[in-house]
Amino acid sequence: HVTTEKFFIDVNFLSKSYEEVLEHVEYTVINPVDWKTLGDNRDFRTILSYEPEEQEVTEEMISVNLSLELAFIRVRHDVARALATCTKASAGEGKVPPTSDTLKALKEIEASMSGQ
Repeated sequence: HVTTEKFFIDVNFLSKSYEEVLEHVEYTVINPVDWKTLGDNRDFRTILSYEPEEQEVTEEMISVNLSLELAFIRVRHDVARALATCTKASAGEGKVPPTSDTLKALKEIEASMSGQ
């Protein structure tokens, strides 16, 4: 997910101070993702392979690889959402979202991580 990766780059490499982290968190919108609707747009069959049969890429390998990639992306996405939510909650006077909003966001992240 591009937004998640951009968020991590902004926070980890472009921010020089806590105030800059807060700016990135404030302006980055990390929306929930409907993971069930994502499909595999990678094309493993475009290049002809002359590998022996035991080394060929099988449909099972592609399926397992997609599952692992989605799990990795999902964890990074949920960590980014949790980091943004907690950072907003600790931002200080005038920038703190209502407690109910923070709790709701954290519960959504928890539900997403547990696969609900």
